[in-house]
Amino acid sequence: MKKPFIFTGVALLLIYATLWVLYYFDFINAFWLIGVLGVELVLLLILLIIFRNKKSGLMIIQITAVLLIGIFVFELKLVYYESLSYRVSLVADPIEAVDHSGIHLLVVNSFDLEYLKDEEYIIKGFENDNQEVLNLHKINNENRYKSKNAELLNWIINKEEDFSIMRENVQIYLSGDTTSIDAFLKRDDISGDSVGLGLAISAKIADGKLKNNKTIGITGALDASGNVLPIGMIEEKIRIAEKKSYPYIIVPDGNVKEAREVKQTMNLKIEIFDVNHIDQAVLLIKRLNTDREKQENSL
Repeated sequence: MKKPFIFTGVALLLIYATLWVLYYFDFINAFWLIGVLGVELVLLLILLIIFRNKKSGLMIIQITAVLLIGIFVFELKLVYYESLSYRVSLVADPIEAVDHSGIHLLVVNSFDLEYLKDEEYIIKGFENDNQEVLNLHKINNENRYKSKNAELLNWIINKEEDFSIMRENVQIYLSGDTTSIDAFLKRDDISGDSVGLGLAISAKIADGKLKNNKTIGITGALDASGNVLPIGMIEEKIRIAEKKSYPYIIVPDGNVKEAREVKQTMNLKIEIFDVNHIDQAVLLIKRLNTDREKQENSL
């Protein structure tokens, strides 16, 4: 008597697995996935009612129902992400956290669009608002699924925002001496952690620990020990630095391969330097300024 119930439970789970694969590779949308899961739960409810007196198979149905309810709750959020169509990245003005420091923090305006399908219409719409589109990425189900999982994970573990983590790392690295950049650290209109390296260097310049007369674009996350960590949207940030005619950009060592590929592919003029610790960035800035002084003295 148990075999039919076992077969039914396995079949329902296999149907979900098949639907998940079809969803992940864009053959169906979230409504199909969630809809069929809902139908399976209704079917299990009917079976529970019909065979409520069959103790030998009832537990199998109950276990299957619990599993599918858990899956249904876990996947239900996908319906919210179904409306997302494109991720757009726009040119944003670099930020000089400390005036006249020459250190420009590279940021990108990036957000998701809903329902819009026409790429030409999207680009023209931003152009009409005097905003330049750097990248327009079509969101697929893989992107939606990963975003949903990341949101659930952040909710479960109550993960701190990247900007807050960056603020803490910079404050620890600078031993709390952040007066010159406190105004920036209190901003609530910036997300991510890619300004950490540039902020710490800006603070050193403001405190007289480092001199700089160059115009330099900087991007890179910073941990509490001064290690420089990779960041996202490196292509967009290099293109912004090039657009602003910066002669140099400092990037994390973990991003340098992609950065140089962008430079070569787009035939950019900007000179790229990579570092894996803030001390390397400090030495680099000193060298760039020394080279400039030598050039000036030779004239």
